[in-house]
Amino acid sequence: MTAIGKISLTRTYRSCPRCGEGGFPADVVLGIEGGFTRRARRSICHVGIDNSFDRGERTLRELSGWSVNAETIRRICHAEARACRQSKTERLDVATKFAAAEGHWELQIDAGKVNTETGWRDVKVATFAVRTPGEPSTSADFHARDLPTPSARHVIAAIEPAEAFGPRCRAEAERVGLADVKDLTILGDGAGWIWNLAAEHFSGAEETLDLYHATEYLGDLARAGYSGDTVAVEAWTDRA
Repeated sequence: MTAIGKISLTRTYRSCPRCGEGGFPADVVLGIEGGFTRRARRSICHVGIDNSFDRGERTLRELSGWSVNAETIRRICHAEARACRQSKTERLDVATKFAAAEGHWELQIDAGKVNTETGWRDVKVATFAVRTPGEPSTSADFHARDLPTPSARHVIAAIEPAEAFGPRCRAEAERVGLADVKDLTILGDGAGWIWNLAAEHFSGAEETLDLYHATEYLGDLARAGYSGDTVAVEAWTDRA
C-alpha cells in the first residue's frame, strides 16, 4: 500500500546460507514495512492520532480513495509511537541543545486522565527545561509577569504507573545531560506520587509546589477554618 493506493511490487527474496536469515532487501531501501510504504504509514498515523481508528478508516477512504481497517490503523499507530519514543532523544539531539542552553534546570511533572481500551488511566507527563530566571514578583504583580521562554525543553509522556515512570524520568535526565541533581528544581502540584518519585530518583533536587495549587490549598484551608464566612475567607486568603 502506497500513499496513492495499492500497487503490485515484485522483488527478490534473499537468505543467508550461513545463518538461514532471509528477507526482502529492497523493502529496507524503499521503506516498506508490513506491506505499507513510509508515506502510507505517515498518512495512516495522521488520521489515527486525530480521530478514532474507526473514523480514521472512513477518512482515508474519502480523502485518498483507499483505506485500511481500524485495527490495522491502531496497530501501525502504536508501532510508530514505540519507534518514535525509543529514538526521540537521539533524533532531536536534545543533549547538545541542553548543553548549550543557559539558565536553571527544571523538571515539571503532572498527570491527566485518558480513556483507553482498559478504561480510564493516568497519562504521566514530564518536561525537562533550562530557563533563565525571571524577575522577582509579589502576589500582587505576579499575573503581569511573564517568565522567559526556556532555552531548551524536552517532553516525555507515558500511560504507566509511577513505579515505571520514575525510572523513565531518570533515564531521560541522563540522556539530556543533567549533570548534578542538586541543580534541578522539580515543580509539582502536591500529589504524593510526584514527591515520592522525586525523592527516589532525584534525591537532593529542590522540590517546589506550583503557585496555583498552593493558593488552592490555602483557599481550602480558609474555608475549613472559617466555616463558610466568605468575607473572612477572602480576607485571610488575601493575606496568605
